[in-house]
Amino acid sequence: DYYEIKAYDLYYKGDYKNAKKYFLILFQTTGKIDYAQKLLDIYFYLGDINSAQKLLFSLKRTHPKIIKKYEKKLTEIQEKRLKELQRKYNENPTFENLQALTFLIYQTSPKKALNLVKEHIKKYPDDKKAKIFLAKLLSWSGDNNEALKYLNEFQNSNDYNAKLLLGKILAWQGDFNKAALYLSDVYDHGTKTQKYEAKKMLGFVEMWQGNNDKAKNIFTSLLKENPKDEEVIETLMVLNKNVKPLIKKYKKLLN
Repeated sequence: DYYEIKAYDLYYKGDYKNAKKYFLILFQTTGKIDYAQKLLDIYFYLGDINSAQKLLFSLKRTHPKIIKKYEKKLTEIQEKRLKELQRKYNENPTFENLQALTFLIYQTSPKKALNLVKEHIKKYPDDKKAKIFLAKLLSWSGDNNEALKYLNEFQNSNDYNAKLLLGKILAWQGDFNKAALYLSDVYDHGTKTQKYEAKKMLGFVEMWQGNNDKAKNIFTSLLKENPKDEEVIETLMVLNKNVKPLIKKYKKLLN
């Protein structure tokens, strides 16, 4: 098989970035654990911990014995990484160092991660990025009311990251009119990425209010801008009542 020969050839030559592409294709098409193990070895070598975690999670139920050694390795790497990020933050408590440390802690203990950011804000009350970051983490944890407390000071500002998050949370809470005001402001004045995200959320606002025709127009327009956006593709399928492929997809993921 060409892909197998190419994958192993690149692997033993030490060209792990390109070998990864071929082993990924081989694993996705065959499901063989040998290819998965090579992928894990490559991910660890390249330091791609997120990809390693995702693959380990997908294999945990079907190959528990093989996965144990990789989980131990992953834990060792994470502990080493945690100490390094903690050292960097203690020596230089910038927002960037805080964010990196918090993301790693959040994976195993969201509560500790939230407390870390709260303590940072107490020490550095003018760190606006940290406040928006904390609001985002709180919204991930389902505490939208608490998140809004940290976003209130940005209501009349020109910080469109804050306003985008503010609009999203208000939409999730069903306050559609107020959400639309913030989202429209972001769409009118934000960056290209911010405009795209605001437009998408405005589409959901229309959809959740039962204005399906308006929602379809928005999501159809978004699909032209980014044909690979799966969230947009799936939302249009729902709006067009073409849900069978979605049911099949998520059944497969759950099995």
